[in-house]
Parts: sequence; structure tokens; C-alpha cells
Amino acid sequence: MERPFTFAAAVAAFALQAGAQNVEAPPQLRAARDAVAAEVERGYTPSIAVAVLQHGAVVWAEGFGLAERAHERAATADTIYRLASISKTFTATALMQLVDRGRIELDAPVDRYLDVPLIARAGSAEQITVRRLLNHTGGLPTHWNFFFGDEHAPPRADSIRAYGFAAFEPGTRTNYCNFAFGVLDHVIARLGGKSYRDWLVTELLDPLGMADTDVGVRPGRELRAALGYRKAKGEWTAIDDYGFDHDGASAVRSSANDLMRFARLQLGRGEVDGRRLLSEASTLAMRKPTARAVGSTFGIGWSVGRERGQAVLRHSGGMPGVSTQLLVFPARDAAFAVLTNGDDRGATNRAVNAVLDAMFGAPSGEATNAKPPAAGDADRPAETVAAAGRYRGDILHPDGSVPVALEVTAAAARIAFDGGEPQECRMRASASALTLQCTHRLPVGHRGNPDTSLTFELAPAPHGLCGVLYATVDGVCRLPFWVELAREADANGKR
Repeated sequence: MERPFTFAAAVAAFALQAGAQNVEAPPQLRAARDAVAAEVERGYTPSIAVAVLQHGAVVWAEGFGLAERAHERAATADTIYRLASISKTFTATALMQLVDRGRIELDAPVDRYLDVPLIARAGSAEQITVRRLLNHTGGLPTHWNFFFGDEHAPPRADSIRAYGFAAFEPGTRTNYCNFAFGVLDHVIARLGGKSYRDWLVTELLDPLGMADTDVGVRPGRELRAALGYRKAKGEWTAIDDYGFDHDGASAVRSSANDLMRFARLQLGRGEVDGRRLLSEASTLAMRKPTARAVGSTFGIGWSVGRERGQAVLRHSGGMPGVSTQLLVFPARDAAFAVLTNGDDRGATNRAVNAVLDAMFGAPSGEATNAKPPAAGDADRPAETVAAAGRYRGDILHPDGSVPVALEVTAAAARIAFDGGEPQECRMRASASALTLQCTHRLPVGHRGNPDTSLTFELAPAPHGLCGVLYATVDGVCRLPFWVELAREADANGKR
């Protein structure tokens, strides 16, 4: 049975003004509060901040644990956390402001708005539309790329030249991609007449009164920012600050209290406190998934679904030292956020479920999005290898193509780079796909030549194999490169 909130309306005015900090949980949320506090007490995250909004009132806002451990700086509901992928909802909102102003058409090819065109390795560039980038059906491969300490991300146009390609025919499958939103932050900068960050601040954040939200941390608020941590050998270790070549996917930072102002923009159908920042039509368009047939749950920026029987807009975020969730319930005029400075998604999920229990009751057996753990490679039976044979071709690396020779048999695969000695690969194969894993000193972006974990995801092509090579440096990057391999003739001249 639903339990209504009965907190005084006066709390709303207090909680939504700058510096509101914590708001005591009402009786209906006390059990959730205890469950959230336990995540810190049991050592699952250094700190956690929660804010809950109902009918325009922040009815609970509180921080637990330490935002920064060395100086024992306590977390509050105004502590500034990295949002990770919740940033995508801000980018999508900013882009829809440009739609409202007639500068962008959602179903136009994104190349219309770029100075550096995207390349289609499958399908055509005209199929890579703005909308498809927003709902992760644009065909771009997986990509994440962190720049630590004194490292600096290259100009976005350079990253687009290096990684801006469709590996899958746009509109035919869903592949979650950070770099799609890196492309879109570049579009916002080009069409908005100011940097991506400046558009967000002047056109969205400041009008919403989100003084603790920015791309990065606003000057003067550094001591309110949470430091990210990772647990190693039972101890929390601080993570160096880092940037991205996909700011639009990952770079926004905010507080739990500020996120309630952002949620009000959706709940108010584009209007907050009498100020319209987005048309009602554009706000509602963000809630409509248009690619469910190919597996996308996304509308425009938001994942759209149901939770505890309620229609919900949501986004989560996770990266080094970060795990976050934001949920908005338009029909119930409610929202809440859970932010942490550790990367244990289990802690965040348990906190989210505790709040959901308090707001809407325990689950009633409805279908969820949970999936059983995938079997490891060692657990998968060998399948017939339709790709058996010898191949030669290239990794299309932005620093220069890397020649590759590949031999595939029913039992094994061996690969050689640039004329070197062949090495064994871990292999998983079927009639339609070939996945290979190995390590090699492949150049990865600006980082020289580290030993890199390589994963080839290849598919049959008319004259051989083609697909994506993912080069991964743990905790640093996962970067895609296109691969084309031609089948060599056998002793009888047959390919």
C-alpha cells in the first residue's frame, strides 16, 4: 500500500535554497535512512548522500560518512559528487533547448552539425542521427577514456577523428556509448555559440538555481567536493582527479539537493518556479522511447521504464570512485537521488531499493531489469567455428594502421601484430561472431605504448572478417578501433 508524504510545505522553501544542507527524514523514511546509513557503517562506501522530493518539497536530504577522509570532512546533502553518466541527462536537456530554438533537428544526420564527420563502417553516415546518438542506437562502439592528473584530453575534434565511427548499422541495435555524448557536447558547443560548459551553466544550471552544479567544480566550492575512493586490501585509497574526452557523458558534478531542482524541470514539464527553460513538447519527447524494437530503453537522455508499478525516468552512473542514481516519477510528482564517492554499485542499489520500499512498498513480483550473471569464458562450451582459416589485414589505428595476421582453427586462434611472432588468443566463436582476447603493446591514445588488454569482436564479411578491437587499460580507458581482415587462399586456392 502506498504511504503518502505529510511533511510541512515550509520545508520545501528551506530545502531548495542554497546552503540548505540536511533535512531530517520524516517517519515514513526512517527505515530507509537506517538502511542507507548502514552502507557507510559497514564500510561499503566512504560516504553517501540522499535527497527525496515529493510535490515540490524536499522531504529528506542527508549525507552520511566522509566526503574526504584525510581531513574527516563530513558528507551532507550539499556535498558535490561526480555524477558520472547522470551527466547524459543534462547534455540531453541542453540539446533539447537547442531543438526548441530551431538550431537542431533530432532526426537529422549529426554530421550536419559537426566540423569533423563521423565515419560509417557499417550502414551510412546519414543514418547516424542526433536522436540515435541520444538513445544509443547510433552504431558507435563502446568507449570510455579518463585523463588523470596532469593529462589533458585532446580537442574534441581530434577525438572524433580517432574514434568517431559507426561499427554497427545505425538504428539496428543498441550499444551504450559514452562517446556518443562526447560528440553531442561538441554539437552543443558549435551550435550554442559558447563552450559546452558555458551553455550548461548560463542556459540551464544558473536559471535553475543549481549553484553547486557544474562541469567540474565551481570556483570557491572546492572544499565541498567529495573525493573519490577505491577500496584496496580493505583500505580506502583516494583516486587522482581525472577528466574525459566525453564530458557530455560523464563530467557534470552536483549535490543531492541540487539534483532535486533538476528533477523539478521534468516534473514541471520544462518549467520551474514560473520560469520556462524547455518547451512542454520537448520535455515530454524526452520520455518517449523510440527504439524499443532494437533493445533501447532510452528516450532522449533518460532510461524510461517502470519501477514498483510506477512510470520512471532514471539514469545511473559509475566510474572510478563514483556510483550514482537519479530516479524521477512524473505521475507521482516525486524524485530522489543517491550519490556516493565509492564505486560499489551494490551499495548504491541497496540504498535505492530502501528508498523505493519506503516510497512505494516492497516489490510485488513484477518483472525487473535484473539479469543473471553471464557465464565466464571458461564456462562456455566450444561452438563450431565458421571463421576457421587464415586472415591478413589491418587495425585502423589513428597513429597508423597496424598489420595483423590471424589463424583460426576449431580449437584455437593465433594472432601476430606487425610481422611479429604469433601468440595464442582466448577464443569464443559461433557461426556469426568471433571474440578473441590477448595482450599487446598497442598505442592507446596519448599514453604511449602500455601493455594493453585487447578484445576483438569480429563478424563475417564478404571477403573475410571485420569488426571492432577494444583496447583496454584497466581503470584508464577502453578505446575502439576498426579491424578489416581478408581471408587468405588455402593450398588449393580456395578462400
